[in-house]
Amino acid sequence: MAFDEDLPERPLGPALRSSGQQLSEQSAASFDAAENLLTKALDRLGKGQDEAALKLVERAVGLPYDEFERIHPALNWLELEIHSRLETQVEASRKDDLTWVEQVEVLVAGTSGTPQIMLRAGLYALLLDFGFPPAQERRLQALIGDESQLAPLIAGRKPQDELVETTLQSLRLLARHQELQQQ
Repeated sequence: MAFDEDLPERPLGPALRSSGQQLSEQSAASFDAAENLLTKALDRLGKGQDEAALKLVERAVGLPYDEFERIHPALNWLELEIHSRLETQVEASRKDDLTWVEQVEVLVAGTSGTPQIMLRAGLYALLLDFGFPPAQERRLQALIGDESQLAPLIAGRKPQDELVETTLQSLRLLARHQELQQQ
């Protein structure tokens, strides 16, 4: 049900709004928990502590599926984190500096499956949000490929082992992105 401005005037409107607010707060709490666990897992991967990282990933993936948002909090955080890091890099770059594009080309080439699609979706969002010079835009469009294949992959339920593997691959993508930025 859509929550609109007329909701309080409808029968049960205040109760529905309150219920929606509670569900929204639960979604935010799950997202925060996923962020906390996955940030720690990313740190552990960076230190070569793969077993510790795996345990944190398993805990993040073990968070309940968010019925209100229809997403898994761990995948939701990963998708937003990938986009946020790309956006930060673009904002910090000069218009004529193609270093960030070259780094993303390395990431796209070295990644597959859901993490690569999340990366390409993040690039597509950047393409919509920022004005790029034509040559840079063409390079980004080549990396993005067919936009119709970028449907939200974070929606829907997924098997636990698939979530763990996708999450680990996505964290490795973020770690590789950090490495490339430090070179």
